[in-house]
Amino acid sequence: MIISLHSGNFITPLRELTNTRMAHWKYAADCSTFPSALMPGMRLRISAVNKDAGDMWVQVAIPYTDPEKSIKISGEEFALNFKSL
Repeated sequence: MIISLHSGNFITPLRELTNTRMAHWKYAADCSTFPSALMPGMRLRISAVNKDAGDMWVQVAIPYTDPEKSIKISGEEFALNFKSL
């Protein structure tokens, strides 16, 4: 649940997430593309959180990318595809 997350916390995908799947997300235009998929168990560090009602999202840094890439995840997408660590 996004309401309990803060910058610096970690989350992990529940399933394999590819660029193709993320292209259909609410904030797809704000997401970087990267050459590999996000795999379950991967630790993603939260860099920003918005907890405004009706517009909740988190932005996470993709590890091992240079320059650092990130994805923005809506509250609904987070609930379906991620869990906090």
